[in-house]
Amino acid sequence: IDQYDSLYSKRFAVFLSEVSESRLKQLNLNHEWTPEKLRQKLQRNARGRLELALCMLPGLPDTVFELSELEALRLEAICDITFP
Repeated sequence: IDQYDSLYSKRFAVFLSEVSESRLKQLNLNHEWTPEKLRQKLQRNARGRLELALCMLPGLPDTVFELSELEALRLEAICDITFP
Protein backbone atom coordinates (compact mmCIF):
# COMPACT_ATOMS: atom_id res chain seq x y z
CA ILE A 1 0.00 0.00 0.00
CA ASP A 2 2.76 2.46 0.90
CA GLN A 3 4.29 2.28 -2.58
CA TYR A 4 1.14 3.87 -3.98
CA ASP A 5 0.39 6.47 -1.36
CA SER A 6 2.79 6.96 1.54
CA LEU A 7 0.46 9.42 3.29
CA TYR A 8 -2.34 6.85 3.23
CA SER A 9 -0.17 4.22 4.91
CA LYS A 10 0.87 6.73 7.61
CA ARG A 11 -2.75 7.69 8.27
CA PHE A 12 -3.74 4.03 8.40
CA ALA A 13 -0.95 3.31 10.90
CA VAL A 14 -2.20 6.14 13.13
CA PHE A 15 -5.75 4.81 12.81
CA LEU A 16 -4.59 1.40 14.01
CA SER A 17 -2.61 2.79 16.93
CA GLU A 18 -3.47 1.91 20.53
CA VAL A 19 -4.84 5.40 21.16
CA SER A 20 -7.25 5.15 18.26
CA GLU A 21 -8.20 1.62 19.26
CA SER A 22 -9.06 2.71 22.79
CA ARG A 23 -11.05 5.69 21.48
CA LEU A 24 -13.01 3.39 19.15
CA LYS A 25 -13.70 0.98 22.01
CA GLN A 26 -14.94 3.86 24.17
CA LEU A 27 -17.17 5.18 21.37
CA ASN A 28 -18.61 1.71 20.88
CA LEU A 29 -19.19 1.34 24.63
CA ASN A 30 -20.97 4.70 24.76
CA HIS A 31 -23.09 3.77 21.75
CA GLU A 32 -24.08 0.42 23.25
CA TRP A 33 -24.75 1.76 26.78
CA THR A 34 -27.07 4.71 26.21
CA PRO A 35 -28.40 6.71 29.18
CA GLU A 36 -31.81 5.08 28.62
CA LYS A 37 -30.34 1.58 28.81
CA LEU A 38 -28.42 2.50 31.96
CA ARG A 39 -31.56 3.97 33.56
CA GLN A 40 -33.31 0.63 33.01
CA LYS A 41 -30.64 -1.01 35.18
CA LEU A 42 -31.07 1.39 38.12
CA GLN A 43 -32.24 -0.26 41.34
CA ARG A 44 -32.61 0.72 44.98
CA ASN A 45 -29.86 -0.84 47.08
CA ALA A 46 -30.07 -1.96 50.73
CA ARG A 47 -29.42 1.61 51.89
CA GLY A 48 -32.24 2.97 49.75
CA ARG A 49 -29.94 4.66 47.24
CA LEU A 50 -30.50 4.51 43.50
CA GLU A 51 -27.66 2.25 42.37
CA LEU A 52 -26.27 1.22 39.01
CA ALA A 53 -24.40 -2.09 39.01
CA LEU A 54 -22.14 -2.77 36.04
CA CYS A 55 -20.30 -6.05 35.70
CA MET A 56 -17.67 -7.33 33.26
CA LEU A 57 -17.71 -4.44 30.82
CA PRO A 58 -14.60 -3.61 28.79
CA GLY A 59 -14.58 -0.14 30.38
CA LEU A 60 -16.79 2.52 31.93
CA PRO A 61 -19.28 4.16 29.55
CA ASP A 62 -19.10 7.97 29.59
CA THR A 63 -22.90 7.94 29.55
CA VAL A 64 -22.84 6.96 33.25
CA PHE A 65 -22.00 10.58 34.04
CA GLU A 66 -25.20 11.75 32.33
CA LEU A 67 -27.36 10.08 35.00
CA SER A 68 -28.04 12.89 37.46
CA GLU A 69 -30.33 10.67 39.54
CA LEU A 70 -27.57 8.10 40.20
CA GLU A 71 -26.60 7.88 43.89
CA ALA A 72 -24.36 4.79 43.94
CA LEU A 73 -22.21 3.05 41.34
CA ARG A 74 -21.06 -0.55 41.77
CA LEU A 75 -18.39 -1.79 39.36
CA GLU A 76 -17.43 -5.46 39.25
CA ALA A 77 -14.75 -7.11 37.11
CA ILE A 78 -14.22 -4.08 34.88
CA CYS A 79 -10.70 -3.43 33.64
CA ASP A 80 -9.10 -0.37 32.06
CA ILE A 81 -11.29 2.21 33.76
CA THR A 82 -10.40 5.86 33.36
CA PHE A 83 -12.43 8.54 35.05
CA PRO A 84 -12.70 11.79 33.09
